[in-house]
Amino acid sequence: VSVNVGQSPSRLLGSTTRHKTPPAKQILWLTEQLTFLCNAGLPVLAALDLLRAQPLPPALLAVVNALHQHLQQGMALPQAFAACNSDRPIFSEAYVGSLNAAQQSGLLGPTFSSLAQQLQFSANLKAQLRSALSYPSVLVFFSVLIVLALLVFVVPTFEQQFAQQGLTLPWPTALLLALSRWLAAYLPALVLAVAGLLLVGRAWLLRNRVHPSRRFVMWRLVFHKWLLRSPLLGPLLWHIYAAQWAHACAQLLGTGVPLLDALRYARSSLANAYLREQLLAVQQALAQGMALSAALKDVGIFQANVWAVCAVGEATGNMAQALAHISVMLRAQVEQQVKLLTSLLEPAAVLVVGVLIGAIVLAMYWPIFELGRTV
Repeated sequence: VSVNVGQSPSRLLGSTTRHKTPPAKQILWLTEQLTFLCNAGLPVLAALDLLRAQPLPPALLAVVNALHQHLQQGMALPQAFAACNSDRPIFSEAYVGSLNAAQQSGLLGPTFSSLAQQLQFSANLKAQLRSALSYPSVLVFFSVLIVLALLVFVVPTFEQQFAQQGLTLPWPTALLLALSRWLAAYLPALVLAVAGLLLVGRAWLLRNRVHPSRRFVMWRLVFHKWLLRSPLLGPLLWHIYAAQWAHACAQLLGTGVPLLDALRYARSSLANAYLREQLLAVQQALAQGMALSAALKDVGIFQANVWAVCAVGEATGNMAQALAHISVMLRAQVEQQVKLLTSLLEPAAVLVVGVLIGAIVLAMYWPIFELGRTV
């Protein structure tokens, strides 16, 4: 029996030997394969047996083996997937909640298909955000390297010439020469310090991903709130999270999950802690009998077009279709905002780079210009 993959999974997904947690694209691949195999009539345990025979990346193979072991021990399907999250987050609450509803209805194939669509939707939104930030980020990174190279290797040659000619240096040139001397003396220590801070920060983040400390939760909430209120990224992030939330709710409702549970699962799948806190208030209002559109309007976390479409869904009795329409509508707005953000960030990054390099060149040639005027 061959699995429905056009090529080897390890070649498709890449090697992840150094990663304990499979990346999102591997979880998407696993979900797509379970969709195909379950729709073909295979039980999940037999499907996992087939997947284990494939040359999977180590991180993904460990997840497949864990799922197979949990199911062989008699664990229910949702609990088997949830048990994989004991030491690292792999499957979201929305993922496990959909499987819980699928176990009750017996529609595993359509449920895995819905989950694959949800994962693909989130991946596309993240890819759009990365595409908007990738070019300016790369440009700024290489610009910093160029500026450092100028300060460490080029500026000292000017300093020797100025010293030989006995020129009086203006304050921009003197400041730049002092910065160059400091970097030449402490650049190795600075690189080691930055690398050490990055390693410590990464270890701290990894440790707090599964068992977050109180301080980590507090600073994450402040940082996520600041991100949503930032002038350029804020509006784009709002639309991305709103589209992701609406799509997750629509998919969960389509698999038979009740609305209140769908809100809880969809809220937990969002990466922004501040937004999750606001959606918790919506969930609590819904539990007290308030309509979803009224709760969203009172909390005020999304734009009016979101809760207005929810009100239409409540009136027609088809909330899943209304939420799916919201996700499509917001996805189109995200694409427009990504284009606008890219058109603003790229020239801004070029301008910043030009100003930095121009300032260095001007500071270096300023004494030469002054010498030419006095001769």
